[in-house]
Formats: sequence, structure tokens, C-alpha cells
Amino acid sequence: GEDDNMALMYLTEMKEDPRGFQARVSSDDFQIDEVEGLLDAYAMELASISSQLKMLDTEIDSTEGLLQFQLDTARNTLIKVDVSFGVASLWIAAAGLISGYYGMNLRNGHETDAEYPFEETGPSSIWLEVTLISSGGCILLTIATLMSLWGCGLFRS
Repeated sequence: GEDDNMALMYLTEMKEDPRGFQARVSSDDFQIDEVEGLLDAYAMELASISSQLKMLDTEIDSTEGLLQFQLDTARNTLIKVDVSFGVASLWIAAAGLISGYYGMNLRNGHETDAEYPFEETGPSSIWLEVTLISSGGCILLTIATLMSLWGCGLFRS
């Protein structure tokens, strides 16, 4: 039965003296305690390795979650930077549009202004006023828009 199966695990003895081994197994005084002890030790070792592998798997999952969180944070930061540059670009384009339209297409009587604060070859005072006012407005609108987005929670961590 079961003891015979355990006895068959003495492979070295079986190989060296097959007839003597068969005779010993047939007698009732054959001890299988040594084989049982070895099997128990191996079973405990396998259980320990299995436990370590489960802990390692859990640690890998935790590390993967942490890395995913870090990637999400980096992605959100990039989105915030992209939105900031988009807002700034929008208002800079608006300021350029106003300056360009005013300077190129409107007849306002200042086309023949002789007021040049820097020299005859420099910009006219009207052009400087329009450019400075629209640039200042651009900066103020950019700051106001970014603060509004921050107030809505877009730039909060």
C-alpha cells in the first residue's frame, strides 16, 4: 500500500542491491520514517517558496501601482503646461490681431503723425501706444485666465 510506495523512494538502495531491497521491503521491519521526514521537509520548503512568491507578486503589483500613479502625475503636469501655453498663445494672438488690424487697416488720421519718440526711423508714438496697451492687456488677460482656471481647480494638485 502506501508504505510500499514510500519504500520505492529509496532509489539508491534499489539500484545497488535490487534483490536485497525487495526482501527488506517484503519484511515488516522496513522503516520509512526517513523518507517521510524528507518529504515533509520538501513540502515545507515548497510552501515557504510559494509564500515568498506570493509576497513578491504583491510587491510587484504595489510597485506597478506606484509607477502608474507617478506617470499619471507627470501626464497631468504636462497637460497643465499645455493649457498654460495655449492660454498665453491665445491672448498673444489676440494682441497681435488688434495691433496688426489697427496698424494696417484703419484710417484714423495718425498715418501722417510725425511724432517719433526715438528717431525718424523708429516706431511712431501711436504704434508704441497700441502695442504696449495690447501687450499689457494680453499679459493681464493671460494672468486672469490662468487664475480663473486655478480657481476652478485645474491647476491644483
